[in-house]
Amino acid sequence: MAEVWAGGVPVDSLGVVGDLKWSHNFGEGPSGCDEASWTVACDPTASFPELMRASPVEVRLGPGIVWAGAVISTDESDSGITVTAYGYSRFATDYGARDGSTPTTRVDYAVNGAISRGWPVTVAAFPTWAATPVAGVDTARLNTTENVLTEGTKTQGVRWTVREDKVLRFETASTEVKWVARVDVGRLGLADDDYATHVGLRTLNASGSPRVTWVGDDSPTGPAARWGRREILVDWTGLGSASDATAGFWANNLLAQILPRLGFTETLTVALRDLTTLDAIPAHPAQIQAGDLIRLDGIYDEGATSAASSITITIAQVSYTDGEDSITIAPAGLVTRNFTDLIADITEPPALLAG
Repeated sequence: MAEVWAGGVPVDSLGVVGDLKWSHNFGEGPSGCDEASWTVACDPTASFPELMRASPVEVRLGPGIVWAGAVISTDESDSGITVTAYGYSRFATDYGARDGSTPTTRVDYAVNGAISRGWPVTVAAFPTWAATPVAGVDTARLNTTENVLTEGTKTQGVRWTVREDKVLRFETASTEVKWVARVDVGRLGLADDDYATHVGLRTLNASGSPRVTWVGDDSPTGPAARWGRREILVDWTGLGSASDATAGFWANNLLAQILPRLGFTETLTVALRDLTTLDAIPAHPAQIQAGDLIRLDGIYDEGATSAASSITITIAQVSYTDGEDSITIAPAGLVTRNFTDLIADITEPPALLAG
């Protein structure tokens, strides 16, 4: 069983802890430790400084830490308190992107400034591009550190994460299968909501004139041959002038992030007894990380060129409830298929304009 600590003390010293859950994610924007929550049976009218907003939180399993973040909110009831915590990546939005008092769009300046003002993370290493102002972000206004990190990594084809060790890293999704799960659900529901096989990226050339760079896979076994061609046009002229090579680099990274395959419409619940390494060694849920590649045996691959009863996916989110014998996995490319999220999609503007 896992143990949750808050404010430097085990929470079970305040009352009986129940319904402990935590999740990790990997995608555009804040990634790594995502969210944790639990209930504690205690007097809701009493004062618990350990559960105040920003109190550090750790989920511990044996001698190791499997999740780290800080309290974001509490909800009192007659039976006690429900606590919600966010991973430290999600707190980057609380820090302005500035170098001293001057707004900045350099990732290294924004991050180091936020750390100096209290963002409780360290940095593994900055890539070279982090010392260059992020194209297309208004330098005259105060952005958030989260905004500069997200926009800065978008064109580089990487994600930024803060995992349980509280270290900011710039990562790419795994390219090697790490886990195998036997699921036997037949097939995953598929949809073409965010499907695209070719991207036309509209940017400005060195003289400031617009041009469109097209990328995609036209091979006989590519996604266009399997599911039909779909082209989208994305306008990144706001990023300023770029060389042909840079525009091609951006376009290929964008296509890779879009994932040129049909999207999935459902998450998967995998029994722990059916989850192993490639060497058939049982996996512990704490080992499963968002961003890992997992092969799902017992699922028909709609995209395979021949009959196949397995499919390999990138884990976009993994969630676990302490004491349960299963984990929930959301694949990269999951699309909206419930009413609440559909309404949210309608009312929220898209991140990219397709046409």
